[in-house]
Amino acid sequence: MRTLILTTILLISTQFPIALADAPKNQCAPFDSIALQLALAQNKMPPPLNLEQIQLLLGAGNSETSLTLTTYSWIYKNRILLVKTNGDDIADKMLTGNNDGSITSKKMEQIYEKLKSATSVWIIKDIQHQLGPGYVTSNKLQRYSWYCGSGSLTITIDQNNNVTATTISYQAPLGSIETRIGPTHPEWDIKTDSLGESHRAWQRTFEG
Repeated sequence: MRTLILTTILLISTQFPIALADAPKNQCAPFDSIALQLALAQNKMPPPLNLEQIQLLLGAGNSETSLTLTTYSWIYKNRILLVKTNGDDIADKMLTGNNDGSITSKKMEQIYEKLKSATSVWIIKDIQHQLGPGYVTSNKLQRYSWYCGSGSLTITIDQNNNVTATTISYQAPLGSIETRIGPTHPEWDIKTDSLGESHRAWQRTFEG
């Protein structure tokens, strides 16, 4: 009887290995796979994944407060004055074209000089008072975040659910990070070390 029981246990263990032996070494493998696919992509190129594909593997994620990006532009002959805002902050400004000596052209240059030190959208009303309403386009952006272990992944999507940017960050010693993702990976965009720990990140912007 004892021999029969031992034989039965041996057969069961042979056919059905202990579950712990089959457990994946990296519980964050899906997260790291998505992170590497996004990191391998080139800036200013179409994103390799969309929101639906990421959510299929990682879940819904944490949805953060939406942002509104607005572009204001004024055109006079071959001159273009461009101002981009992110919420209440000025994100970018640009003046192109040649000064033809006209009052409007000179005024655009004077406004641009003031814009160089401006940080708030308050100056937009002043520009519109001088040059008219101009052309205005807005784009609402939403951010989603996922976390696993020492890693965090944040993507930004536009109003058409296109991925426009991503930041992938790992807060751990480099050896620990490479145990997860492997030693062959894109060059880090951010590298900081402190008290034996490190923060490393990739940042990408995409265009459809």
